[in-house]
Amino acid sequence: MFKNITIKMKLIISTLISVAGLISLIIFFYFSSLKIETLDENKLMIEVLKSDMLMLRRNEKDFILRKDIKYVDEFNKNIEEIR
Repeated sequence: MFKNITIKMKLIISTLISVAGLISLIIFFYFSSLKIETLDENKLMIEVLKSDMLMLRRNEKDFILRKDIKYVDEFNKNIEEIR
């Protein structure tokens, strides 16, 4: 099939294949970096949620120990902030 193609055409085809591969790698790198950025944002949000959950546990513990209704109000306020 490729027996009748000149060396010049083979070099041009080889160059085009190389350029196409390079362009596909650049596109893949771009989308990968977008995905990594999204994952970093999600990681930050998870850390904030962990901190908020600890605050809820603290409100619960304070209410159980002190039987003061203000800790229930703080708990409810923190729940609304998390939502």
